[in-house]
Amino acid sequence: MSKIHIFNTLSVGFVGISFIAFGQIPHEHNLSAVICLGVLECFTSFSSGGFYKCGTLHARQFSSIVISAIQFTKCIALFSGPALVAFFVTDESNQTQWSHVFMTLAGFTFFANILSYIYFTDQPAEWTEEKNPVKYSKNGDIIKI
Repeated sequence: MSKIHIFNTLSVGFVGISFIAFGQIPHEHNLSAVICLGVLECFTSFSSGGFYKCGTLHARQFSSIVISAIQFTKCIALFSGPALVAFFVTDESNQTQWSHVFMTLAGFTFFANILSYIYFTDQPAEWTEEKNPVKYSKNGDIIKI
Protein backbone atom coordinates (compact mmCIF):
# COMPACT_ATOMS: atom_id res chain seq x y z
CA MET A 1 0.00 0.00 0.00
CA SER A 2 2.79 2.40 0.83
CA LYS A 3 4.28 1.92 -2.65
CA ILE A 4 1.06 3.16 -4.21
CA HIS A 5 1.10 6.25 -1.99
CA ILE A 6 4.76 6.93 -2.72
CA PHE A 7 4.30 6.63 -6.47
CA ASN A 8 1.11 8.66 -6.40
CA THR A 9 2.78 11.40 -4.36
CA LEU A 10 5.60 11.49 -6.91
CA SER A 11 3.20 11.55 -9.87
CA VAL A 12 0.65 13.99 -8.45
CA GLY A 13 2.08 15.82 -5.43
CA PHE A 14 5.48 16.54 -6.93
CA VAL A 15 3.82 17.62 -10.16
CA GLY A 16 2.03 20.27 -8.07
CA ILE A 17 5.37 21.44 -6.71
CA SER A 18 6.70 21.55 -10.27
CA PHE A 19 3.69 23.64 -11.34
CA ILE A 20 4.46 26.15 -8.59
CA ALA A 21 8.13 26.31 -9.59
CA PHE A 22 7.22 26.57 -13.29
CA GLY A 23 4.87 29.48 -12.59
CA GLN A 24 7.60 31.39 -10.76
CA ILE A 25 10.35 31.14 -13.41
CA PRO A 26 10.93 34.51 -15.11
CA HIS A 27 10.36 34.52 -18.86
CA GLU A 28 14.02 35.43 -19.43
CA HIS A 29 15.13 32.02 -18.11
CA ASN A 30 13.98 29.84 -21.00
CA LEU A 31 16.35 26.98 -20.21
CA SER A 32 15.18 26.82 -16.59
CA ALA A 33 11.57 26.66 -17.76
CA VAL A 34 12.33 23.80 -20.15
CA ILE A 35 14.19 21.89 -17.45
CA CYS A 36 11.33 22.43 -14.98
CA LEU A 37 8.82 21.22 -17.58
CA GLY A 38 10.98 18.15 -18.20
CA VAL A 39 11.09 17.42 -14.47
CA LEU A 40 7.30 17.84 -14.32
CA GLU A 41 6.87 15.30 -17.12
CA CYS A 42 9.29 12.90 -15.44
CA PHE A 43 7.26 13.02 -12.25
CA THR A 44 4.11 12.34 -14.28
CA SER A 45 5.64 9.06 -15.43
CA PHE A 46 5.33 7.66 -11.89
CA SER A 47 1.55 7.47 -12.35
CA SER A 48 1.77 3.85 -13.49
CA GLY A 49 2.84 2.88 -9.97
CA GLY A 50 0.31 5.19 -8.32
CA PHE A 51 -3.30 5.59 -9.34
CA TYR A 52 -3.14 3.15 -12.27
CA LYS A 53 -1.79 0.40 -10.00
CA CYS A 54 -4.38 1.23 -7.36
CA GLY A 55 -7.15 0.99 -9.98
CA THR A 56 -5.85 -2.37 -11.15
CA LEU A 57 -5.49 -3.85 -7.67
CA HIS A 58 -8.78 -2.50 -6.35
CA ALA A 59 -10.96 -3.35 -9.36
CA ARG A 60 -9.32 -6.73 -10.10
CA GLN A 61 -11.19 -8.34 -13.00
CA PHE A 62 -12.90 -5.02 -13.83
CA SER A 63 -9.64 -3.06 -14.00
CA SER A 64 -10.03 -2.32 -17.71
CA ILE A 65 -13.22 -0.41 -16.97
CA VAL A 66 -11.60 1.57 -14.15
CA ILE A 67 -8.55 2.38 -16.28
CA SER A 68 -10.92 3.53 -19.05
CA ALA A 69 -12.63 5.83 -16.55
CA ILE A 70 -9.24 7.27 -15.55
CA GLN A 71 -8.43 7.89 -19.22
CA PHE A 72 -11.83 9.55 -19.75
CA THR A 73 -11.15 11.83 -16.79
CA LYS A 74 -7.81 12.76 -18.33
CA CYS A 75 -9.63 13.65 -21.57
CA ILE A 76 -11.95 15.96 -19.62
CA ALA A 77 -8.85 17.57 -18.07
CA LEU A 78 -7.46 18.20 -21.55
CA PHE A 79 -10.60 20.12 -22.42
CA SER A 80 -10.77 22.00 -19.13
CA GLY A 81 -7.16 23.25 -19.41
CA PRO A 82 -7.89 25.78 -22.17
CA ALA A 83 -10.96 26.96 -20.23
CA LEU A 84 -8.72 27.58 -17.22
CA VAL A 85 -6.34 29.60 -19.38
CA ALA A 86 -9.24 31.56 -20.89
CA PHE A 87 -10.49 32.35 -17.39
CA PHE A 88 -7.18 33.64 -15.98
CA VAL A 89 -5.14 34.85 -18.95
CA THR A 90 -6.12 37.89 -20.99
CA ASP A 91 -2.58 38.97 -21.88
CA GLU A 92 -0.40 36.00 -22.83
CA SER A 93 2.79 37.95 -22.13
CA ASN A 94 1.76 38.61 -18.51
CA GLN A 95 3.56 36.09 -16.31
CA THR A 96 1.42 36.88 -13.27
CA GLN A 97 -1.72 35.74 -15.09
CA TRP A 98 -0.01 32.51 -16.16
CA SER A 99 1.20 31.90 -12.62
CA HIS A 100 -2.45 31.90 -11.50
CA VAL A 101 -3.11 29.06 -13.95
CA PHE A 102 -0.18 27.05 -12.61
CA MET A 103 -1.12 27.76 -8.98
CA THR A 104 -4.67 26.55 -9.67
CA LEU A 105 -3.34 23.37 -11.28
CA ALA A 106 -1.00 22.88 -8.32
CA GLY A 107 -3.95 23.25 -5.94
CA PHE A 108 -5.93 20.61 -7.82
CA THR A 109 -3.00 18.20 -7.77
CA PHE A 110 -2.42 18.72 -4.03
CA PHE A 111 -6.12 18.17 -3.36
CA ALA A 112 -6.09 14.98 -5.47
CA ASN A 113 -3.00 13.76 -3.64
CA ILE A 114 -4.65 14.30 -0.24
CA LEU A 115 -7.73 12.42 -1.42
CA SER A 116 -5.55 9.53 -2.53
CA TYR A 117 -4.34 9.00 1.04
CA ILE A 118 -7.95 8.77 2.17
CA TYR A 119 -9.43 6.58 -0.57
CA PHE A 120 -6.67 4.55 -2.23
CA THR A 121 -6.33 0.92 -1.25
CA ASP A 122 -4.75 -2.18 -2.69
CA GLN A 123 -7.53 -4.40 -1.37
CA PRO A 124 -10.11 -5.78 -3.81
CA ALA A 125 -13.41 -3.95 -3.88
CA GLU A 126 -16.46 -5.71 -2.47
CA TRP A 127 -18.10 -5.70 -5.90
CA THR A 128 -15.23 -7.76 -7.35
CA GLU A 129 -15.90 -10.76 -5.13
CA GLU A 130 -17.80 -13.61 -6.68
CA LYS A 131 -20.66 -14.60 -4.38
CA ASN A 132 -21.77 -17.66 -6.34
CA PRO A 133 -18.83 -18.81 -8.41
CA VAL A 134 -19.54 -21.01 -11.38
CA LYS A 135 -17.12 -23.54 -12.83
CA TYR A 136 -17.32 -25.09 -16.24
CA SER A 137 -16.39 -28.62 -17.16
CA LYS A 138 -14.19 -29.41 -20.15
CA ASN A 139 -17.24 -29.98 -22.35
CA GLY A 140 -18.83 -26.66 -21.29
CA ASP A 141 -21.35 -27.92 -18.74
CA ILE A 142 -21.93 -25.76 -15.67
CA ILE A 143 -20.79 -27.29 -12.38
CA LYS A 144 -22.42 -25.83 -9.25
CA ILE A 145 -20.10 -25.28 -6.31
